[in-house]
Amino acid sequence: MNLYFVVEGAAEGSLYPAWLGHLLPELQQITNSNRAIRNNYYLISGGGYPAIYDMIKVAMEEIYLTNNYNYPSRIPRNFTSRKPS
Repeated sequence: MNLYFVVEGAAEGSLYPAWLGHLLPELQQITNSNRAIRNNYYLISGGGYPAIYDMIKVAMEEIYLTNNYNYPSRIPRNFTSRKPS
């Protein structure tokens, strides 16, 4: 199982690895999303609001292109980040 996390800010970058180490100790953190092979997770900060909207789009594209993550295979190709007006 490989997981890709987009978290809102920088503080979560310390919290999530510690939390996942207790909940899913078989997962190993990777620093490059393309290197997910087996039992890995990639975690990236979205940079807070409103920058997280752009990071979500990047994450969806990486998940789709690498095809290494355990998510539904039908991610819309025409996805665009929509910031609230």
